[in-house]
Amino acid sequence: MKLFARIAMLVMILLLAMPIFAQDEDIIPIDPDGELTETFTNADGDISVSYLAGMGVRESDYQIFMDFDLASNDSIIIATPRAIEFFDIPADTIEILSQSVYDTFANFIQESRPLEELVGEATVGDYVATTIAMEGRNGVKVVAYIFAVDAASPEFFVATLVSAEFVFAVDVETAILERIIESLVINDDVSAEATPSPFIEITPEVTPEAVVSAVEFVARPAPLEAFEAVELPQSVTLRDGILTINLPESWVTDGDDMVATNEATLLLFDGAVVVPVGDVVLQFGTPKNIKSAPLPEYNLVTVIEFLQSLTETNLPVYEYTDLPFVAYYMPLESDLVPENAFFIFVKIGEEADDILIVSGISGDFDADEATILAIIGSLVYDAALDV
Repeated sequence: MKLFARIAMLVMILLLAMPIFAQDEDIIPIDPDGELTETFTNADGDISVSYLAGMGVRESDYQIFMDFDLASNDSIIIATPRAIEFFDIPADTIEILSQSVYDTFANFIQESRPLEELVGEATVGDYVATTIAMEGRNGVKVVAYIFAVDAASPEFFVATLVSAEFVFAVDVETAILERIIESLVINDDVSAEATPSPFIEITPEVTPEAVVSAVEFVARPAPLEAFEAVELPQSVTLRDGILTINLPESWVTDGDDMVATNEATLLLFDGAVVVPVGDVVLQFGTPKNIKSAPLPEYNLVTVIEFLQSLTETNLPVYEYTDLPFVAYYMPLESDLVPENAFFIFVKIGEEADDILIVSGISGDFDADEATILAIIGSLVYDAALDV
């Protein structure tokens, strides 16, 4: 279900993995009760929507993204009929499309309740919408409105709020979403060929090695002596048993997917405080997360390109040359992420898409590198549970 994959990845990396990447200064001054004074028209010129002053707006792959904050912690996404067609999403009926919306988001936010308990109906302006209200175990909320422009010949829109309640409460943001839906203007006289946003295209004639130049790889020797000396007496499970890792004695876990040097450091992220020197926090994704990203192929290069674009960073990626496992370190330097944030990519299988991402912050990565790599090196992945 590639249509919602960009947002699902945002949820994983910039919401679920955060408040690591959320900072107080990211909040944009917005009056939630103000008039919708701003207007955005898509590139094809056939769809216009109004929105609140201060919201960030952009378009990609026929989807309109409206952000309440600079780090996209709280966002509205409008997927147009052309997006649904372009990504070949089953949409013969509103029920089929609603199931696709639910399946995609429920997986990423770990919503355990069935669709039947979450679905409803609402009239918003001229539209009768099927609604789905989800809440993940970590508190991230997703509210989706699926509606047809013309009941006689249905073309569906999906307007979705993804909220960590970083800016406003979810009910306030939902009310704004409904006002934005009401403002929707469609010009049926405009048509255009569907062409996607640019991304790396990998075909049988162009091997992954041939496009590696799009990412700058730099060899990085691992601190092997320190790596081998790290003691990891704790064994913990993450992500409902999908991952098992070993930790130093004083480290703690949130019981889900995050680990940190101590409880105080783990709790820092409720307030988005920068991690001090001597402390580390890590969050572990799984290959299934990556495979919902909007990519033509799932391999190291395309995933890195996607995350560089997502985080607006373009630093070199460091390939460890002498570890007993294959890993790559990608430091992040962007207004969207705090100081000393990074990704580490780990190959956990023979296939190109067998990639696991660890996101984190270290107050001093060089000093903490051996411990971080030792923890990652202890990882056991149960693919049978990652479904």
